Amino acid sequence: MRSATSYFNTPLYQKNLARFWPIWAGYTLLWMFILPFPFFSILSRYGGDVERQSEAFLSRANELHYTLQGGTAISVGFGLAAAMAVFSYLFFSRSSCMMHSLPLDRKGLFWTNYLSGLSFLLLPHLAIFLITAAVEGLYHCLNLPVLWQWFWVQSATALFFYSFAVFCAMFTGNIMAMPAFYGILNGLAASVYYLLDSVLDEFLYGYMNLGRYWDTIVLWLTPSVKLIDACDPYQNIYSDELGGYTSVLSTHIHGSNTVLIYGAVGLVLALLALWIYQTRHVESAGDVVAIPIVRPIFKIGVAICSGMAFGIFTSALLGVYDNASTTMIFLITLWTAIGAFVAEMLLKKSFRVLHSWKSALILSMGMCLVFTGLKLDWLGFETNIPDSLDVSSISLANTSGGAPYDDAHYGSSVVIDDEQRIKHIIALHQAILKEKDRQSTPGNDYYTIRMEYSLKNGATLSRYYNSLPVFEGEIQAVGSVTRNVHMLLQDRELVRRMYRFDAITPEWHLSEAYVDGNYWSDKYSQTVGERFYLDQAASADLEQLWKAVQTDFDEGTIGVRYLFDQSEERLNHTYTSDLTFVFRKPVDTGNDSLYAERTFVDYAEPMSVAVQEAPGFRNKYFSITLTPDAKHTLACLEELGGPTPDNGLITHAQMRQLEEASNS
Repeated sequence: MRSATSYFNTPLYQKNLARFWPIWAGYTLLWMFILPFPFFSILSRYGGDVERQSEAFLSRANELHYTLQGGTAISVGFGLAAAMAVFSYLFFSRSSCMMHSLPLDRKGLFWTNYLSGLSFLLLPHLAIFLITAAVEGLYHCLNLPVLWQWFWVQSATALFFYSFAVFCAMFTGNIMAMPAFYGILNGLAASVYYLLDSVLDEFLYGYMNLGRYWDTIVLWLTPSVKLIDACDPYQNIYSDELGGYTSVLSTHIHGSNTVLIYGAVGLVLALLALWIYQTRHVESAGDVVAIPIVRPIFKIGVAICSGMAFGIFTSALLGVYDNASTTMIFLITLWTAIGAFVAEMLLKKSFRVLHSWKSALILSMGMCLVFTGLKLDWLGFETNIPDSLDVSSISLANTSGGAPYDDAHYGSSVVIDDEQRIKHIIALHQAILKEKDRQSTPGNDYYTIRMEYSLKNGATLSRYYNSLPVFEGEIQAVGSVTRNVHMLLQDRELVRRMYRFDAITPEWHLSEAYVDGNYWSDKYSQTVGERFYLDQAASADLEQLWKAVQTDFDEGTIGVRYLFDQSEERLNHTYTSDLTFVFRKPVDTGNDSLYAERTFVDYAEPMSVAVQEAPGFRNKYFSITLTPDAKHTLACLEELGGPTPDNGLITHAQMRQLEEASNS
């Protein structure tokens, strides 16, 4: 008679529960303190005030989502502890031989231990769910949707991190290596991305980033960060017609689908762990890397990461500030060889590893060749400038738009799609490369530019040039960076796009305006910062002021850009004050996508209680530096009782004179 194969052993399961009880007991107690116990503290906090107690109970029941981000961090730690406990026999030769001699095949042994560790986490969740539901019911604040979401989200994150820890356990036979592998793999993608980004920034002139999609990919491959972000909660809050607080209509986490995906990945990792477990040798107990095929990957990874990380660190420590210097290449090569020897020591469990010098030499020489190639630009990265005929548009993003320091300077982003301006940007790009060797030369000022070419074949090409030196004596020098940037800043249509006038569409309502700036204080004999609100101005007056600014801009008397911050022209023709407009439009606070877009909602304005009529407000700010030449704007400000040239407004040149007189 053929015997049936069992994939689960009840006595072993019970033995694990009894043997490792501190883990699940501690986990349960921790969640008891987080969820049900705070309800009891409300009783003592508010004494006999039944109304305040009731409000506090309801608030607490609605806010259980706020424990999920911390709960994710808890899952990271307890998932590791549970996996290390139930698979601890893999790390000791005697225990491994004993467990594998039991009358139980490897599948049965794996699933029994796997489910044992998973029970350390999921059974406490069930107990906490039931206890918290009973406590909420006792105090008449039961909120099952919120409590249920806590249960499944916390269980899914625990499932993922526990399965991930089990997966890591299959690759090592060393109990100290397992938590190290678990922690490293949790952040490996982000660490490698950061190292590559840092190294390429050092070696490639004009390097911006690895690509627009890599940030998203790396975030998904860093589960602890991605899940904490996914568990970030938000509430839909509405106020009555007087602006008073009414209720929390719903509470959510914005990344429910993300949590489900990671939960499914956890199940896949469990199956992969089983597959690896079935091929793992019992004799590998004690080895840092238990799977033979992974050992060369481990050695190469340690060598490369050591070379880049410690090479850059040592360069900074020694004060090697020249990008892509020969010294930095030498240090990267040296640390790659050291990393290869260290990896070999871990694999062999011995310090006698000099016999592996050939592999260390190959790895270090390979790294030396790669970074020498980057330094010499063998791939033509730096000199790759597309032909204007192949370019459909160019985006100038986060460009330092010269002085003054208003909206056109900070974070300005413009798209250029006409042929003449495209040729101008390409000419600037060519000038930047021609003057590459002057990067370390002190200039009269500095300019930063990011450019992203969109090519007609669908490809993109991005470059970033930080702190390019510009020189006052080269404004008329044809082909120079200084002249090209100066011409860029004199293009009024381009400057209009920098200020983003077109972003103020009819749906935006002008709600307020104020003058923000520095003024001279005779009392303190120094400049003082002050904000002057035009709070007495009617809506029509503010619209008139906005039209005055646009008129002055069209006449070229405001919004003028200056390449050199300390030039006489700049100092004499700009005030030390900025005029800021606040525009506002309604947004639907009942829309879940609102949070995902990180939209700012201002609840200071009255809002309706009804969901379909419950708008919040989104604000947009527009700031422009005032000038002595903006006659229409200054006239409007005077009519509205704002600062004027005779009452508060002073130019940078006048401010400098006052400061010099005060110091003399």
